[in-house]
Amino acid sequence: MFEFISTGAASLIAQANGADVPELPFYQTGWFTFMLLIAAIVGGWFLAKAICNGIRLSEYSGRMTVVLVALLIASLMIWSKWPPKFGVDLRGGINMVGSLNMDAWANDDDPNAIAPQAKDIIPALIQRVNPAGTKEIMIRALGVDKIEVTIPSVELQEADDIWNRLVKAGKLEFRIVADVKKDKPLIDKARELAASGSRDRKVTETDSDGNKVTLGVWTTLAREVVNNSIDDPDAIAPIKFLPSRGHLVRDKSSGRILEYMDFTSAWISQPDKHGEDFAIWCKENGVRTPKILVVQPDEDSQVEGKHLSSVRPDTDERGRACVSFQTTDEGSDQLGTLTLLNSPDTQGNSRLMGLLLDSQLHSAPAIEEAIYKRGRITGNFTQEEVDELVINLRSGKLDVALNKAPISKDFINSTLGQELKEKGIWAIAASLLLVLVFMVFYYRFAGVVATIGLLLNLVLILALVMANNQPLTLTGLAGLVLTVGMSVDANVLIFERIREELDRGAALRMAIRNGFDKATTTIVDANVTTLITAIVLYVIGTEQIKGFSVTLILGILMSMF
Repeated sequence: MFEFISTGAASLIAQANGADVPELPFYQTGWFTFMLLIAAIVGGWFLAKAICNGIRLSEYSGRMTVVLVALLIASLMIWSKWPPKFGVDLRGGINMVGSLNMDAWANDDDPNAIAPQAKDIIPALIQRVNPAGTKEIMIRALGVDKIEVTIPSVELQEADDIWNRLVKAGKLEFRIVADVKKDKPLIDKARELAASGSRDRKVTETDSDGNKVTLGVWTTLAREVVNNSIDDPDAIAPIKFLPSRGHLVRDKSSGRILEYMDFTSAWISQPDKHGEDFAIWCKENGVRTPKILVVQPDEDSQVEGKHLSSVRPDTDERGRACVSFQTTDEGSDQLGTLTLLNSPDTQGNSRLMGLLLDSQLHSAPAIEEAIYKRGRITGNFTQEEVDELVINLRSGKLDVALNKAPISKDFINSTLGQELKEKGIWAIAASLLLVLVFMVFYYRFAGVVATIGLLLNLVLILALVMANNQPLTLTGLAGLVLTVGMSVDANVLIFERIREELDRGAALRMAIRNGFDKATTTIVDANVTTLITAIVLYVIGTEQIKGFSVTLILGILMSMF
């Protein structure tokens, strides 16, 4: 098993900053919710027993228990999640506009590559923040180099988190950290360029044919996330990887090489605070962005995110959040070549293989042997960082990233006009009410029973929608009413079958049993065909259509239940 291990110590953000963790009300704690869940199961069982014994249908107590427990749990879910979230079309939200970072893309190795456009990266962006297509987050291109993102009404911090996920390039690279003894030509060239005042990111030389060849790359040392203030000039975020005597480090702004003996004295007596002490030393000496030199590998030993076949969140043996991965066939060959070429020498000296995320070095474990198929990416990651890393790796590297700061950030009203929104909601409410009134008027007591069943069905659907944190949109509400209409259609079929049985002289209980049995096949056929249509709409539809199809799918399933 291959593992990346960071030198930084794990810490909780709130504890690291001495902040008090707010205490949740007792009714929002996990143990209280668990107790309510147990009470719902036990209470549903006793209530089902009492009802079935009261109407002399004890053989149906199992089915009644399942229904009542489901309703109680659904009610508990609605209570804990209330109020529901509404989509952009009903409640408005936050609109942000960003631009492509073409300066970063200009550093690409291929000078003849065609510059990507905003529309080219939209699929990858959607996979990062709305893979299921049900969150009503709308992303569209504005011209060639701008992206517009509209997010349903959320807290500003949540909107910022979504934006931060979008602006990350999602680029993963495995690179060997340059060593002053084993990479002497590269080290000498880097020192020569630094002495001449060069601040280029790449260390290059000209070969015999006059072509520039990249020998190494200066990579930023990643910092720990401290209270989301890593970009605050006054914040001192610990650096994850601590350079040693064999590494070459320089200051990004000045381009000067930082000699090892200049910055080691501060932490010799406190090894547990290396990353923090190094960060403090950098700040005191005017070094805002320290960079470390890594070796540029050959083409047959370049391992990147595209060479991973699967990634998933995991925990290591110390309980720290990490990412487990498996490589593709090509990736296995590439990783094997890279680690085999840099395996320990006869004296047992190991090379360090760095983990680069968006051109930042997060950790660099020693290579003990050749690694091929699977491994773990660990380090001083929070669970949120791990989840974002998994999402970014699954969605793929962006051809060109967005600039970190949005051009504009505005709160917007509902995307529907006030009159259109009010008429749409009134139409939905009126249609639902008229259907229920018709059932009660035409079928009398049976209609009352059907109406109660329909309302309970709506409770189940609403609970599932809220459990998935899916915003309710006008199209979603329309799908909800359509579900009610289909449920009414099923009731009509059943009631008419029962009426036929009663006309033939059957007893009421036998007429009810036969009516359900004879109508079941027709009801299942009608619901399955509609379910297929809803699934197709979900697969190929836009975000607005998916809101309709999801509520329709859930409604059909709950109606059948």
